[in-house]
Amino acid sequence: VIDGIRRKVTVDRPVENISDATARIASGDFSVRIRTSHPYGRYDEFDCIADNINTMAAELSKTKVLHTDFVSNVSHELKTPLAIIQNYSQAIKDGNPDKDTLNKYADVLVATSKRLTALVTNILKLNRLENQQIRTEPKSIRLNEMLAESVLAFEDAIEAKGLELDCDLDELVIQSNPDYLEIVWSNLISNAIKFTEPNGKISVSLKEEGGEAVVKV
Repeated sequence: VIDGIRRKVTVDRPVENISDATARIASGDFSVRIRTSHPYGRYDEFDCIADNINTMAAELSKTKVLHTDFVSNVSHELKTPLAIIQNYSQAIKDGNPDKDTLNKYADVLVATSKRLTALVTNILKLNRLENQQIRTEPKSIRLNEMLAESVLAFEDAIEAKGLELDCDLDELVIQSNPDYLEIVWSNLISNAIKFTEPNGKISVSLKEEGGEAVVKV
């Protein structure tokens, strides 16, 4: 009887907990965690297995969050250029624009298509970076010039909402990866435009504070 009780406590119960946890993980529940029977430093074999399963579940949970965020960001970033292409194409189809207007529309479509291509390229790079498949290659960047170019890329959207733009950019040179920084500035500026009421104001600043480049949008 004593051996049976000992076996149930030391073997059957840990095996049952591990089996239940792995079944939940297999079904997509990565929040599961197994309590160890002994304090750290006095682990038995079952505690080691439980600890490894907990670590695995935590990593899978991070991966799930990354995937969800990535899909959300991709959808958000593709909407603006696709909407521009759709609207200008519809305007050409529905109207009868003169040559100058048609050329202007064509320039917008070409520029937006190039931006969309660059965006998809950067998204693929970002996905590879998040999955630790590539390393960044820092380059010397004039950050004030990069920010100015990023703002200019949204000039049409800013004018369309009648927004006032205030840029205060100090001249700063940093070492970083321009491709990934462009994604950051694009996200910040596009969100500022999206969530600012018409005829509102957007401010973009770059200052050196404590030996660091501080960007505010």
